[in-house]
Amino acid sequence: MADNKLEQMLEKLVNNDRTGADELFHEFVIEKSRGIYEKMLETDLEDLENSHECAATESLVKDISEICDFFLFFGIVSR
Repeated sequence: MADNKLEQMLEKLVNNDRTGADELFHEFVIEKSRGIYEKMLETDLEDLENSHECAATESLVKDISEICDFFLFFGIVSR
């Protein structure tokens, strides 16, 4: 029997084994779909991590800006 699922499926079709071919095709589609889904999930997680990092940086910049305003207001530092 061939190594590749699609080749195996074709062999089953040639041998009039429609049920076996359908099963192999189903397995092939599931494997490919799972791979695509996992890649999309990985990409989404990376985007989410980058989004959190960006939000944390923006928050830090805002906090530093407020501290600088405080120091300027009370004359602790000057521009």
